[in-house]
Amino acid sequence: MTTDDARALHAPVGPPPSEITQKVEVAALTYALRAANGRMDHAAKRLGLSRKGLYLKRQRLGLQLPESED
Repeated sequence: MTTDDARALHAPVGPPPSEITQKVEVAALTYALRAANGRMDHAAKRLGLSRKGLYLKRQRLGLQLPESED
């Protein structure tokens, strides 16, 4: 086996872990906010975060509150 063959076996496949983590966080926050009808305190509790922690995560990820499904 050549060095190039060994590199090909260990080449990363798919997006980097940080991108995957961000997508999972966005999905979890979106789900929790929808399930809590946009109530930050309920969504934060569901996620095991403080309200401020949830606010800061939303801000970092650029998430808006979900639209009401009335």
